[in-house]
Amino acid sequence: MIEGETGHMTRTKGEPFPDSGPIKLQDHGNPVRFRNIWYRPLPPRPIEGGTDGYLSTEATMAKRKEIAATIRQDAQGLENSANPVGEMLRLAESLEYENDEATSSRVQQMAAQYVTNLGQLPADQIGAKKDEARRVRDAFVFLAKFKVFPGDWEPKVKLQQIIKEQNWDKRQSGAGH
Repeated sequence: MIEGETGHMTRTKGEPFPDSGPIKLQDHGNPVRFRNIWYRPLPPRPIEGGTDGYLSTEATMAKRKEIAATIRQDAQGLENSANPVGEMLRLAESLEYENDEATSSRVQQMAAQYVTNLGQLPADQIGAKKDEARRVRDAFVFLAKFKVFPGDWEPKVKLQQIIKEQNWDKRQSGAGH
């Protein structure tokens, strides 16, 4: 954390920051040209009542809860769409910020339904779902990696199996691929 004025190959000296100060541009002895330099006042730090910079654990958890609520509200706007994948992915994203039991249950239900529906598609229609299925699989892997759901979470395992059976993870070789 920067605690005062910085310098070359020296530690920061702990000293109070002035309310404002000069702008210093470095050239390291090389010809340099600067143009269109814009500046603006920095937002207040948390110690001054702002929200940028280091936050306490309580403030961080409150911010994460706020972000999760915003994402879940956004997901509600996708609720009645013809393809519920967008809503499921947004709700799943919110779980990374706050693992809410009701949302977790909803995502698990939607994920199980998605995998079931995908597995029941006829061979002539399943190919159209390749990119979507891989995107959903990546989201499931992320959720398992960060322990939102267990590594052996059934929808993730089943979706990985479908992708493997369809050879969707194989790299294409040859010209034009």
